[in-house]
Amino acid sequence: MSYKSAVDLTQRLVSVDSVSAGGNNLVANLLYEHLRSLRFNVEVFQRDHLNVNLVARIGSGRGGLAFVGHLDTVPYQEEKDRGLWNYGPLDGVVSDGRIHGVGTADMKGPIAAAIFAGKRFVNERLARPFALVLTDTEEAGHKGAQYLRDKKVLSSDEFEYAVVGEPTSLAPLTTHLGIGE
Repeated sequence: MSYKSAVDLTQRLVSVDSVSAGGNNLVANLLYEHLRSLRFNVEVFQRDHLNVNLVARIGSGRGGLAFVGHLDTVPYQEEKDRGLWNYGPLDGVVSDGRIHGVGTADMKGPIAAAIFAGKRFVNERLARPFALVLTDTEEAGHKGAQYLRDKKVLSSDEFEYAVVGEPTSLAPLTTHLGIGE
């Protein structure tokens, strides 16, 4: 499926339940198909029967940029939290210039934005590689990132820089909590 904007893609991603405990296969499959349709080279790393990590690359070489994000969301209890939600947690409703739904800011919106930024370059001959590194189970122990690290999927030679789209109240950070070396 093709998406007209990062907002459209974010709404679709929010509509797919990917709470850590339930796995991320559905949202990973959606993104796999979308990234392949954009001509990213997508590798799938199945950590277990519920969880998938994706690495989508364009370009090759050394000293590139990786956008790192996670596909899982925090748990929610729609019935219990009903008074806290103006819209359903998986509705992805746009209202007053904001997208409402679980995972919108952490991380589905930033992932959609990174995909739309990266897709501009799929037909270019890049001097350095660009990758989207999309992990599982960040909200419950960084298991996907640890899995990719242990499998040596990425190297510091290939990617000199990384951007992590975690919300920071719009304050730029030069480091981030994580498991990288």
